[in-house]
Amino acid sequence: MAELELKNLYDDFRDGDTIKAYARIIAEDAKKLKNPINIMEVCGGHTHTIMKFGLPQLLPDNVNFIHGPGCPVCIMPKERIDHAYVLSMQADVILVTLGDMIKVPGSNGSLQDARAKGADVRFVYSPMECLKIAEDNPSKTVIFFAIGFETTTPMTAVLVEETIKLKVPNILFHINHVTVPEVMVELIDSRDVHVDSYNNRIRCISWA
Repeated sequence: MAELELKNLYDDFRDGDTIKAYARIIAEDAKKLKNPINIMEVCGGHTHTIMKFGLPQLLPDNVNFIHGPGCPVCIMPKERIDHAYVLSMQADVILVTLGDMIKVPGSNGSLQDARAKGADVRFVYSPMECLKIAEDNPSKTVIFFAIGFETTTPMTAVLVEETIKLKVPNILFHINHVTVPEVMVELIDSRDVHVDSYNNRIRCISWA
């Protein structure tokens, strides 16, 4: 029953008439604002969804989206991409990472370019797939190029734990995880940043 209710909720919010009705309500309420509202979405996934469904075009001009720091690709230093590229070109190496990194350019090119030159670069949905890759390729060194914020760090931690527990000899790690709170503190404390609301996966923090 709960799953059915959740499905109905999703269906309602994907219904064109429902979306337009909410847009009208928001537009009417926005007329009462003394100043524009700036909303920063922290998660890169949110940015993708906002643009995909055309939310900036649906909302009135005094409600603005500002793209925040939550994309692991956007904040990845170029030298880290260079590391991955060089590692992937080593003999008997399988470089594994999440699909977000495939087209990110480094000094020598992207991992897609490395693969085109013969490197064994593989992109997975779950870091745990490294265990099967390592088992199927015992003569190769599997290097997991780990990326992401707090949402993906636990998956890497589980893979590390399983690698140690199972005593897998041919998995190595290149860790590139970063954390969000430090950046959020800087944004919130800055006098130069005019943001009324910060949205992430957990909650909306608002001063509007």
